[in-house]
Amino acid sequence: MEMIDSKYNCTYAPNPEIGERWFPVGIMVGYETVMTPSENFVGSIGRVKYIKPVYQALEDSGQHDTGVQWLDDNMDFYHPVAITSIQGVLGVSTVLTEQ
Repeated sequence: MEMIDSKYNCTYAPNPEIGERWFPVGIMVGYETVMTPSENFVGSIGRVKYIKPVYQALEDSGQHDTGVQWLDDNMDFYHPVAITSIQGVLGVSTVLTEQ
């Protein structure tokens, strides 16, 4: 991952098509370098196509609480359809949002 990232700069590529694929792979293999950029990615792009794989990777890699926290952090940003989709991935019906 480090070699590919150093050559192609995938972690900081502005193209969401790259982030949609790169971040989940990085999360699944434990490439810590992608964690903060992944969080920024799901907080800046609300399209389900792009963010759902990131949340799925968090769930599949045993980082459920991180996924719930990231969803909670972005509830005001996401469309209700995106929220429902991500809740399905995480297996939750509500999150921690303080209002």
